[in-house]
Amino acid sequence: PSPTATATGPLAAISGPSTGEVGVAVVVIDSSSPPAITREWTLPNGTVEPHKPWTSFIPSTPGCYIVSMTAYFADGKTLTATHAVSVGGVLCSGGQG
Repeated sequence: PSPTATATGPLAAISGPSTGEVGVAVVVIDSSSPPAITREWTLPNGTVEPHKPWTSFIPSTPGCYIVSMTAYFADGKTLTATHAVSVGGVLCSGGQG
């Protein structure tokens, strides 16, 4: 069989729980490969946090909370990842990517 081609270059990724509880902090981390040189987080409430390799938020009501991260890589590429957290039994459609 012939070899299968695989994607090369950086990949932006977020690691963290897929479910959470109202009033309990949810922590997500940058799990990009290779590690990003810097990043910018957008929290579910619209707050933007620069630079940190992780961030957190506290859900105030049941719902689907989406965190996004724009990762900046040494090769000049800029990529974005999102992460969905289901809180209080509310399902997130589309999951995470």
